[in-house]
Amino acid sequence: MRKIKKDNPKLSRNLEQKLLDGEKHHVIPFAKECKHKINKKISKYGLFRTANDVFVYLLGHIETKFLTTIKSRICSKRFEIYEIDDLIESEIISKLWGDCQHSSLFDNFDELYGLLYLLTGNCHIDWDIEV
Repeated sequence: MRKIKKDNPKLSRNLEQKLLDGEKHHVIPFAKECKHKINKKISKYGLFRTANDVFVYLLGHIETKFLTTIKSRICSKRFEIYEIDDLIESEIISKLWGDCQHSSLFDNFDELYGLLYLLTGNCHIDWDIEV
């Protein structure tokens, strides 16, 4: 578990600030809405073992894929903003959506974005290079 240091304000940023710092201002309303919806769904179904297992699997997969595929591109500083959006869609959302369609737990792929933004808001994912 990562401890937040008081002398480093970058480690205590919320979802909106992380997106702003990563020049992702265009997705802030969408991100907030998706995060809110998935929080409600996790609250509703999270106590069911099978649902909880699905959430844990997806959160782990999203975090790993972001850190190993997307973050390296961000750190390279050689990208256009739309390229990061495209990578997220192709490497995370589309690939996981196929698995989610076999579950009655998910209604649409916005919920996968909700999990991504939930991780962002809870200090697991950063959208800029200086942390």
